[in-house]
Amino acid sequence: MDNRLNHYKEQLLDFSIAYGGKILFAVLLVLFGPSIIRKLTRFVEKKVAHSNIDKDVKPFLISLINVGLNLSILIVCASIMGIQTTSFVAVLGAAGLAVGLALQGSLANFAGGVLILVFKPFQVGDTIAAQGFTGTVSAVRIFDTILLTGENKTVILPNGPLSTSPIVNFSDKGSLQIEIPLKISNEYTSETVKDCVESALKNLKIILEKPANEFVISSVSKKYVNYHIKCWVWHKNQGKAIAEILPQLQEVFSKAGIKFSANNSVVK
Repeated sequence: MDNRLNHYKEQLLDFSIAYGGKILFAVLLVLFGPSIIRKLTRFVEKKVAHSNIDKDVKPFLISLINVGLNLSILIVCASIMGIQTTSFVAVLGAAGLAVGLALQGSLANFAGGVLILVFKPFQVGDTIAAQGFTGTVSAVRIFDTILLTGENKTVILPNGPLSTSPIVNFSDKGSLQIEIPLKISNEYTSETVKDCVESALKNLKIILEKPANEFVISSVSKKYVNYHIKCWVWHKNQGKAIAEILPQLQEVFSKAGIKFSANNSVVK
């Protein structure tokens, strides 16, 4: 019995000498590693906050660094305990593949979010048209983009399809052209109609002086002439400009005794 106890004691001593230090270091790493990571993350966050990195990219970058550091601790602990890191990485890779197959749509949206943040087809505050919706970008997140429409509706667009489909950015150049079609009886000359239009537009401060306004004839029929008024406004004033122009046109044409109809205005 004594010999057996002595044998167990010797084995325990040998095990302690061989693995005690590694186990202690691994335990300390697990206990204090998260605290160290938090401090490193806060340090990086402060550096990133004062850098020229885009504000939309910063949260994603900090999150990526945090995940990478935590994964590094896991791999280091496995290595200290004698687990082959190549096998460990292979297991992680296989698990990642299985998760990837199950979350193909989410991964596509994740990749789309990265592409949007890197290539920046639009930014927060821009007015865009995409996926059949028009609105102001209120947030660009990793998996989706949030639009606020003119009707105060929130639209959530997945980043995967958004990054691979056409996007119209109304805010990119600052100003944009609005086009108002008019249908007027051909009993009035184009000079008379043009004078009325110029009279209506000259007092509207919301219209930019440059580029100059355009007045064109688009088509002529037996009874009517179709005109197009083209003028430039700041993108943020698009809806307001159309709301101001139409009543002004109505007032001027009414004084001249001219009846007209204005079709839906469009933005160029």
